[in-house]
Amino acid sequence: MGYRIKTVSDLTGIPKNTLIAWERRYGIVAPERHGNHYRSYSDDDLAVLRRLKRLTEEGYKISEAVLIVRRPGLASEGGPSALSDRSESASLEPARRDLLQALLAFSPLRAEEVLQRYASLPYTRLIVELYFPVLRAVGEGWIAGNVSMAQEHYVTAFCRERFMAMLMQLGAVRGTGPHAICTTYPGDLHELGALGTAVQLAISGWRITYLGPNLPASELHKTSHAVKPDWVCVSMVVSAPEAALSAYIEEVSCALPKRSWLVVGGAGTSGYQGPVPKRVLVTQDWRELMQEPV
Repeated sequence: MGYRIKTVSDLTGIPKNTLIAWERRYGIVAPERHGNHYRSYSDDDLAVLRRLKRLTEEGYKISEAVLIVRRPGLASEGGPSALSDRSESASLEPARRDLLQALLAFSPLRAEEVLQRYASLPYTRLIVELYFPVLRAVGEGWIAGNVSMAQEHYVTAFCRERFMAMLMQLGAVRGTGPHAICTTYPGDLHELGALGTAVQLAISGWRITYLGPNLPASELHKTSHAVKPDWVCVSMVVSAPEAALSAYIEEVSCALPKRSWLVVGGAGTSGYQGPVPKRVLVTQDWRELMQEPV
């Protein structure tokens, strides 16, 4: 997943001019350059820049911080930077376990303590390796009768708040890049797939119009023609009959503005063998979105 320079600046607190100066002077990161002249930073680049920022805040000169990042053994074994670096490379299994226990106990303070330990991690990793596995575990527990409806609702609401906060932090409503609408398939109230996709796109500089779950096709048509997005992203967690999904894809894609793509994604699309018109993508994996043209 590529991060644009404005997003990196927002996430790290490093001014854009400073980022460019550090790149030129020290070569500590080498963002990919695209044909449109945008820099595209990787998760590794973001982690390096966060370490540099922490070291400078601890009192190191930037030249010293660069040396420490390039030779991690120079950092204090017990210092804050060493702890942060370990959290960035460690498995999130302990975090998943602790966060799940805290949320099932309705303890937001304990949950926040867990999240603070991993606050330096990229949003992509938090979504994919922490929040989504916790949500899956809760869903499976509810089906098995080990998790109450109240607990399931509480965990979902907690994660939704974090995803919305990520969107706000990323400035998704003010972005200057391509524009995406995000919602869910009619009748599907599981909106965190749509929110997670919105965050992933916002990280890459997309402007997001988030419409919430369970939007009828007629409302999607109206909104699409009003805002003329590049993509209309529809999350589908719960499966529907193939004929119904095929009819929905045909109805929505035919009514979209000519420039817009329709993206239907999520576990609910598994096994779909129906027709896929032009400028339509049906996928179970949000990462495929990054491979499609705008």
